[in-house]
Amino acid sequence: MARSSMGRNPSICLTILSAIAAVSATCYLPNGNDRNEGFPNATYYPVHPDEDVSMCCSKLGDKPRDDGLCANSDNSVIWRESCTDRTWQSPKCIKLCADSSEDTNNTPGQGRQEDNDEQVTPCADGSYCCGDGSLGYDCCSQGRGVFVRDGTTQKANPTATSSSAASSQTPLAVSTTTATAAGVTTSSTAGTTPSLPTPSSSQAKSKNNAGAIAGGVVGGLAALCLIIAALYLLFLRRRRKDRDAARGMDGIPPMGGNPRGIHEAQGSYQEDYKRSELQAGRLERAAGRTELDSKLQYGRADKAAGRTELDAA
Repeated sequence: MARSSMGRNPSICLTILSAIAAVSATCYLPNGNDRNEGFPNATYYPVHPDEDVSMCCSKLGDKPRDDGLCANSDNSVIWRESCTDRTWQSPKCIKLCADSSEDTNNTPGQGRQEDNDEQVTPCADGSYCCGDGSLGYDCCSQGRGVFVRDGTTQKANPTATSSSAASSQTPLAVSTTTATAAGVTTSSTAGTTPSLPTPSSSQAKSKNNAGAIAGGVVGGLAALCLIIAALYLLFLRRRRKDRDAARGMDGIPPMGGNPRGIHEAQGSYQEDYKRSELQAGRLERAAGRTELDSKLQYGRADKAAGRTELDAA
């Protein structure tokens, strides 16, 4: 009965054969060729058959890895194999060592990378190099590995890039107050703000040196101004002394005049002279103290600059 039914319904045989062919044609190389062509038992199978697109591994001793690649039983040999997307445009197809212009294992005569399963070498920094043995290890040691992200390869480490972007921002709490019929409600939300750069030791040193120079200049100018003022007052005192002396000589009455007036004029002159000398002495002492303060300020600035250089070292 079964044989006669099959004979009367050849479409059933065609359907079964088509299903078998469809199953065996689910894995494709980067060049679009069926990876199971020539393998009647569908050697290559989707690692995630329930997903719309999946990488494939071989049933002959290979096992899938978490990164989508395939490895042997002891994980010593790693391969980039085929994908269920014939166009290889899906991000789930790992386009690693799938170049149409590069030789397999960098060896002429073995075909292009897109025509074969390609052996890869994982590097310590998370990147991958094409080839095995010394070829892959040399590539890793020279930093020529590539990183895989969303099925494509890139030179920059995506983990390092995202970490640096996250560290450049610090959380900032923003508080908002809302007035309602029942009362006042205060809420706090978290935001981000760029972190401010911290001054380097060289910048701190230059600022300290600038402060020391500015302090010394100001102190020196103040001392100079006081010295000039003292000299000017001394000049005025001598000029007044000469003028008063001349007036005293002119104002002396002739013999037989009033001697009391002569003594009073001389006493007034002596008092003015003493006051002028006292004021000039005070100015000279103030100028000396200012000069001493300026020297002390220079010394303190030099010590601060020395401590800054020691801290920087």
